[in-house]
Amino acid sequence: MPPTLHRLLKKQDIIILAYDNIFVKQKRKTEFAALKIALRVIA
Repeated sequence: MPPTLHRLLKKQDIIILAYDNIFVKQKRKTEFAALKIALRVIA
C-alpha cells in the first residue's frame, strides 16, 4: 500500500490526494485501484 494512502485519515485529504493521484500517477494501476477502493470506503 502506498505510504500516501496510509497517511490519509481525513476524508478531505483522501479526496484531494485521490484527484492529484488520478491526474499525476494515472499510469500506476495499483495505486489508482487503491484510491478507487479508498473513495468507495468513505462514500
